[in-house]
Amino acid sequence: MLQKKLQKIGARTYILNNTRQKFYDLDPVESYDSANNVGLRNHYICSTYAARLMVPRKSGLIVTVSSSGGMAYLFNIAYGIGKSGCDRLAADIAVDLSEANITSVSLWPGPVKTEIIHNRIIDSAEPNPIKGIFDSGETIEYSGQCVVALATDPKATGYNGQILTTADIGRKYNLFDEGKTQPKEMAPRFREFINCLNKIRNPADYRENAKI
Repeated sequence: MLQKKLQKIGARTYILNNTRQKFYDLDPVESYDSANNVGLRNHYICSTYAARLMVPRKSGLIVTVSSSGGMAYLFNIAYGIGKSGCDRLAADIAVDLSEANITSVSLWPGPVKTEIIHNRIIDSAEPNPIKGIFDSGETIEYSGQCVVALATDPKATGYNGQILTTADIGRKYNLFDEGKTQPKEMAPRFREFINCLNKIRNPADYRENAKI
């Protein structure tokens, strides 16, 4: 019953309807599953089946779509848990698949102008304090361009296990969105966080985690 309810309202709608709500004021199962059944859970399941196809071929790319919500509080607690989990999922998949020459990365888009964001925020007559953020956001196709660029780059294995942003990928591969625009670069504190995690989670160093 709960799963059907969440499918009907949509995870993004649930999150927008409950942004900044205290976690203890929400139904814990509904709140958690709305963010993570379609997100973290499905990424894990799909990655498993994708790996079974890729390992025999000794090649492939698995992209886990995450966001800066994995760094610090954004929308609500369940959302942040899921995005942080997606980043860790991509890094740990990289360890298991590194010997099979398969690349696993976590992709952080910026603000994305999805259909529901258009309806609820960009095109809405109601004032919204975050409208300006999405007005200059990315189209849903831009992340796809980034994935194609990675998939066709024979040197993409160098990114294995890393968090990548669409802004960085766009500049590296000279990709442009509507109106010949590119996403804004992440703030310095975001960059520091990403660099730190990418260094710590280098799949080649995973054995260091077992040392005391």
